[in-house]
Amino acid sequence: MLLILSAVCVTLLNTATLVATENETIPDCDYFDTVNVTGSQRLVNGSYLYQGVVIPAELTAEFDYRVLPDDSTEPVERHLRGCVCQLRPCLRLCCHHSQLMANGQCSGSVEVDLTRLNPYLSVTLDDGTVARRHFQEEFIIQSDLPIPCNDMYPLNDQEEQDQYIVFENGSFFRPYDSATMSKREYCLQAYDFREGETESFRIVAHNCSIKSNSKTGKTVVIILTLVCLACTITVYLKLKKLRNLHGKCFVCCLSCLFMGYLFLLMDLWELTNAICKPSGYIGYYFVMANFLWLSVISWNLHSTFSCSVSRVNRYRPKYVFLVYNVYAWGMASVLTAVIYMVDHLVEDIPENEPWMPGVGFYNCWIKTQDWSAMLYFFGPMLIVIIFNVTMFILTAIRIVAVKRELQSIVDRQERKQKLNSDKQTYSFFLRLFVIMGLNWSLEILSYLVQDDDIWKNVFLVADYLNWSTGIIIFFLFVMKRSVLRLFRERNDDEVSEEEISLEETQRL
Repeated sequence: MLLILSAVCVTLLNTATLVATENETIPDCDYFDTVNVTGSQRLVNGSYLYQGVVIPAELTAEFDYRVLPDDSTEPVERHLRGCVCQLRPCLRLCCHHSQLMANGQCSGSVEVDLTRLNPYLSVTLDDGTVARRHFQEEFIIQSDLPIPCNDMYPLNDQEEQDQYIVFENGSFFRPYDSATMSKREYCLQAYDFREGETESFRIVAHNCSIKSNSKTGKTVVIILTLVCLACTITVYLKLKKLRNLHGKCFVCCLSCLFMGYLFLLMDLWELTNAICKPSGYIGYYFVMANFLWLSVISWNLHSTFSCSVSRVNRYRPKYVFLVYNVYAWGMASVLTAVIYMVDHLVEDIPENEPWMPGVGFYNCWIKTQDWSAMLYFFGPMLIVIIFNVTMFILTAIRIVAVKRELQSIVDRQERKQKLNSDKQTYSFFLRLFVIMGLNWSLEILSYLVQDDDIWKNVFLVADYLNWSTGIIIFFLFVMKRSVLRLFRERNDDEVSEEEISLEETQRL
């Protein structure tokens, strides 16, 4: 009986809620065509006067929620809204007209700067003609609608790739990807464009970052890379013969690479939105640490061959691995601290936006669209790549010199064996640097030609190659005869120990 009464109560409540919701709508009017008319002058016939337009009573209703761009609702204080856009063309602003957009959010007040603002914008009319219209005098301003997303960015319509069309009915067209949008998906706001001594303060469209049509391919490749990296790290930790100084540095390098790809995958699926900026800084830290560990490996190889022939790789500083850790993790911390401070020092200064690292600006990663990426991201990578190439060339020259020295020594068998072993190590890590150096060099080239549509599509191959790094490393460094042989020997030893233990147990 109680269950039946409960069911009846729930049904009545749902019905009441549905009726209330229906009463809080305006017939044949989209929420994004309404404005808040609370406080507007109410006329004798029940109409409301808003920005010089009389809104009939039948085009008004009270709302205790607001509609978000994804069609979900959010409760707000009860207020009156009017469907004014059915009576006069509307212009949807991101914020109040006295504010600017900074980091995708409404920020500050620019009342003083409004004297410099160009108030006219091009609008395509219903008959297809293009006219210049004053944004305040010829439109109803909508500034209380929810922002489409948290990664809004301005479109500079003076650049070819940022061209757009605003229609009189409020819709928006972006030729770059032939996308047509409603007012839910874009907004307009004043923006101060500065390049050198040139300045342009005008009303421009802001839209969300363009999402990839399909994340499936990228996701599958990155997951496979993570699995392969985890397997490679496990093998190098389990096999004692691989836990030398080179092996330890290699494991640290791969661990950083694993964490970098993990945060990239989480960002791809927007799993880190709740901790967007922290995850961006952590991801940056591990990517930089990965490159610093690569420089450690190249330096360690070079120092191995820089010893005299009589002491080839025999003397190592007692705390050399500790020193390497301090360098790699410490420098990565310094670089991360630098981008953190720059982001927080200039985040509210729009003219400095192109030079911000911009973690959390377009997504939860560092910006790679502006020239700031060369300063904070690709620049340090390029320096490490050049350093590694230099170290490997010097090491190769040293190998040739050592071989010549050994030819003049009679008793050279042991040293020759040691040299051959070190040459194998050199060849081993040379492959690692060719893989990662080539991948990231292509990434840098891709960044430099990102504004060219043809080259951008060509370098999409480089992106997939980069995401596949862990898979390539696994097959080159684990699925090789010497490593597989060590793995089999280890398993055989474990089986032998188990058999001995079993025999002893049976005797007891």
